[in-house]
Amino acid sequence: MINRNYIIVILTLFVYTVQAQFVNRTIDADLDHSHHSTNTLGGGVLFFDANNDGWEDILMTGGNEDDALYINNTDGTFSDYSNNMAHNRGKNVQTSSCAAADLNRDGLTDLFFGTLNADEPNILLLNIGDNTFLNVSIPAGISHPAQTMGATFLDYNHDGWLDIYVMNYVREDRYERDGNNDIIGYNHDCFKNFLYRNDGNMEFTEVSEQLGLNGDGCTLAATTLPHKGDPFALYVVHDFGEWVKPNEFLIYDQDSNRFKDIAQELGLDIGLYGMGVGVGDIDNDLDLDLYLSNIGHNYLMEKGGVVYKDISTELGVDNTFDIDNDLFSTSWSNFFWDFNNDELLDLYVVNGHIPVASFLENSRRDNNKLYQRTHQGFLDKSESSGLDYDYVNRGASVGDFNNDGFQDVVIATTRPGGAAILPELNYQLYKNDLRSGHFSQIKLQGSESNIEGYGSSIYLFSGSSKQLRYVYSGGVHASQNSTITHFGLSNRQFIDSIEVRWPSGTIDIVRNPPIDQRLLIVEGQNSYQVLGCQDPENRTYNSLATINTGCATTTVNTSDVTDEIDISVFPNPAKDYLNLNRSSQISEEVIRLEIYNVLGQMVTEIKSDPNKISTVDISQLSTGQYWIKGFLSSGKFFQISFSKNH
Repeated sequence: MINRNYIIVILTLFVYTVQAQFVNRTIDADLDHSHHSTNTLGGGVLFFDANNDGWEDILMTGGNEDDALYINNTDGTFSDYSNNMAHNRGKNVQTSSCAAADLNRDGLTDLFFGTLNADEPNILLLNIGDNTFLNVSIPAGISHPAQTMGATFLDYNHDGWLDIYVMNYVREDRYERDGNNDIIGYNHDCFKNFLYRNDGNMEFTEVSEQLGLNGDGCTLAATTLPHKGDPFALYVVHDFGEWVKPNEFLIYDQDSNRFKDIAQELGLDIGLYGMGVGVGDIDNDLDLDLYLSNIGHNYLMEKGGVVYKDISTELGVDNTFDIDNDLFSTSWSNFFWDFNNDELLDLYVVNGHIPVASFLENSRRDNNKLYQRTHQGFLDKSESSGLDYDYVNRGASVGDFNNDGFQDVVIATTRPGGAAILPELNYQLYKNDLRSGHFSQIKLQGSESNIEGYGSSIYLFSGSSKQLRYVYSGGVHASQNSTITHFGLSNRQFIDSIEVRWPSGTIDIVRNPPIDQRLLIVEGQNSYQVLGCQDPENRTYNSLATINTGCATTTVNTSDVTDEIDISVFPNPAKDYLNLNRSSQISEEVIRLEIYNVLGQMVTEIKSDPNKISTVDISQLSTGQYWIKGFLSSGKFFQISFSKNH
């Protein structure tokens, strides 16, 4: 007798298989950027909402070139606002990675760039609105040089402020050689990782040594995980782990004010060429599993009770060899996601060649992998999905850039050696054109916890279905995924409840929220709001929306920071007055100035129309670092930093 439930399972798999399709929208979206570097480790990319309009924007690293900020036009295209990031003007560092979080709790997402210059510090940009970012690195205390490959955010001391854990790489290359002088192993000296404690007021203190975090590994990725009540245990993934330092699982002890490595107890002290770590519940048992990228055999670490076990080969996702099955694959970013909204987490793995010692024998032909989760295991859908991009790939990010309830992907590529960039080597944006399966998207807003909700565990219950998502940053190589949490609901017509367990210990339960919506859950309110456009005349109108956001725009604001204007200030540092020095070639008048402090707060506004502004009274300002945002009569604006002394 044929089992009816078995037939239903097969039909369901068929539906979600044949309709999966990703379309490359890079050119149509007006994205034109590549990571250009003499180093082969970058680049990075992330989805985030720069201007709080309800649409995901895109940030991309440029390596030796400018980094890119693309603002979502809400019509499938993006506009380039890269000049609005202050560090790009006169940039002289090689950026490798990027991360984003609201670090001063002002409701705007700030940016962190890792640099590969061993003698230069990393870059912290403060979001002051209007798609504009100020460089506050030095006054904020981000001043320690290293070769950095990424950052992840956590609140290790539970004060509500997000701290920054910075992953640093090789300080000095050292090799093990045989009698023929061939490389047979590695003995690199690595930079110590940083932990910047957030002291509020956009000020940070580097505390890694006093907290016991100054280990010996060459780190390429890290993420947080919940462990025995601590939502911010650190899992740190090292390159050359077999030779230098295996992976670490670090838990913080408040009594000793130190971190302790318990990776061996958990079966996670793996020595590999670790590039990235994905976090997700692949079997919906409400435990978080891990996927580790490597050169050669990747690891799918299933959590069974306390100890983790590698089941990658058993489920067909070890991704050990290239498409010809004769040389090692080289994997970088990876993440779990429900691309087809069938309630099962799928897996995307970004591959790309890197020069290595001959004993590793890795492939130059190494396409990306999409593994579709089924109730029996995983199916390789790389080619049929259209996501098998076969170039020098590194970072990646998942998000929903067009707000249709289906997750899209942007892939970071790199062109090493300073060679010319070919069009096909640009960053690639893939739109998810699948149209089956309901969903729920959740945006968190912490009150006692950090405002982003990092470290929270979200449980969704619908009938017999139960799902878990953990909100974290980092993991993906040099990159970060969207902070909008996504649940696939298959053909379910309802949600019984959503439970959020915040880092503070607060538990919020919301009941019977609508499906196919983006929900806002604020800590401590036990309720939800529906995020959507409330304008009935707008094409994205949502009759269920209770907070107005995500309306489509009909015009594009193309004003940005100009790099054609030669304006400076003197003296700098200044005491009571600041003079504006304008080039004689400038015909536009400076009609308004705004002065901001390091918190992104406007402290002074000066208007002069039709008179030109030449001298600014700053006698009332306290000692510190400030930024001038100057507006021209043409509609463009510029930025200049200065220091005030008494």
